[in-house]
Amino acid sequence: MGWWPFTRRRALGREALDRWRTARKLASSDLTDLGEHLAVGALGHAASHHQSSAVDLYERAQEVLRSSTTAEDVFAVEPLLVEARYHLAAALALSAGEPLPDRREPCFFDSRHGPSVSHELWSPPVGDSRRVSVCSDDAGRLSAGTQPLTRMVRVGDRYVPVHEVGGYQAVLDHDRGLFDDQQASYRSSRRQAQTELWAPGTRFGGGGGGDGGASSNSGSGSL
Repeated sequence: MGWWPFTRRRALGREALDRWRTARKLASSDLTDLGEHLAVGALGHAASHHQSSAVDLYERAQEVLRSSTTAEDVFAVEPLLVEARYHLAAALALSAGEPLPDRREPCFFDSRHGPSVSHELWSPPVGDSRRVSVCSDDAGRLSAGTQPLTRMVRVGDRYVPVHEVGGYQAVLDHDRGLFDDQQASYRSSRRQAQTELWAPGTRFGGGGGGDGGASSNSGSGSL
């Protein structure tokens, strides 16, 4: 049974690498989206402080991602992006002569939409209706009776709405649950195979092996 610790360590190493790669992919997608929204040019003197703060946070998040070596390193990118999106929303509001937005949680349907602006009633495909925090665009969609723009993230071999899983760590934890299920299934298969291999009457289990050998040597069987 000496093979099992080695196999387990190797599997855990692959899992850690996969978690890091998945987290990097999520963060990289978010950084790309934020970078595109930041490419709006100067928004004026009133908005300059918030605009520069958004850019600084964006660059810090890029550096954290570049220097990351584990999934846990990448988790530090997420709060930087939340803060950067707030400052971008503040800069855009001030540039348009609107009041400074409140600090609120990100949009329920996609954090890339920026901070939420209101709580709206939402009826999911399954389950009871409830109020969720949404951005202004999704608030308009819900008010018009249309579906919000929901981010889909890959968990295992399928895509699910991000609000069903949560942030980076939650997505990876769901993936880890699938990994643990696969490992349990693998171990069960190995135990079953070993049980059958060493069962009485099999090649290695003894018992009926002599009869099988005699039958084979007697030449009574047809080819």
